[in-house]
Amino acid sequence: MKPKLNIVDYSTISYLIITTLLIFSFFDEIKNPGSHLMIRVGFFSVLLLSAALRDYYRDRNFNILLNLIPLAFLGYFYNETADFNHLFFENLDPYIAQIEFNIFSVQPSVVFSEILPNLWFSELMNFGYFSYYLIIFSTPVLFYFKKPELFTKVLFLILSSFYLFYFFFIIIPVVGPQFYFEGAVGEFTPQGPFGHLIKFIQEVGEVPTGAFPSSHVGISLILGYLIFKHLRQYFTSFLLLISILTISTIYIKAHYLLDVIAAFLITPLFYYISNKLYISLHKQYL
Repeated sequence: MKPKLNIVDYSTISYLIITTLLIFSFFDEIKNPGSHLMIRVGFFSVLLLSAALRDYYRDRNFNILLNLIPLAFLGYFYNETADFNHLFFENLDPYIAQIEFNIFSVQPSVVFSEILPNLWFSELMNFGYFSYYLIIFSTPVLFYFKKPELFTKVLFLILSSFYLFYFFFIIIPVVGPQFYFEGAVGEFTPQGPFGHLIKFIQEVGEVPTGAFPSSHVGISLILGYLIFKHLRQYFTSFLLLISILTISTIYIKAHYLLDVIAAFLITPLFYYISNKLYISLHKQYL
């Protein structure tokens, strides 16, 4: 039986194809290009297998797991932009840091945690940052059970917006305060459980890439808009979480303040592009 791919699969496959072309175009300038290509073969195979399983098994609860598989690829796609982000420009952090200093006369990402070092506030910030990983998965699941007719669209918009951010990270290389500032200036000191958890995540999962604009803020804004538009009863608590998350990205030195501002400016464009792509593909798919 031929696996029936859906438009969410096509979104991920499109990213795989475009970045594969990028790898071949800059083969000698990319670290371990063969590994990146082999992983793409693996991801494509997983998509085909999950599509075949969706056709074979009609269990609704099992299929939600199969549909969410592309979300599991995002961590790898994000990290690999560190191998691609030198292809067009060199590191642009000196310019971002200088602009911030010219505007504010300080580095907001550096002084924020110094002004409010309290344990309770530090833990609130670190919890807010950690909540990002929860809402990425929980939002499409919420739509799956509350508004199942919108599940595919929501998942497509999330993934396509992520891919647009990743393309931006490849072209505009900014690594953020935690990597740009040396020594203690670029580090935050964990105090409580959430602080140590975020510190662990940064040490094992964060790489010098993807700071400008903040995808943490951008994706959260898109999720918040979708919740506001279709599941408004959850919006108040979601808005509170997004607000804490946005502030936390500066507090733990993951992002410059300009990264956050840029996310507010560019996210509507990314959402517009993703939505137009969905409408176009949806018509073809039907």
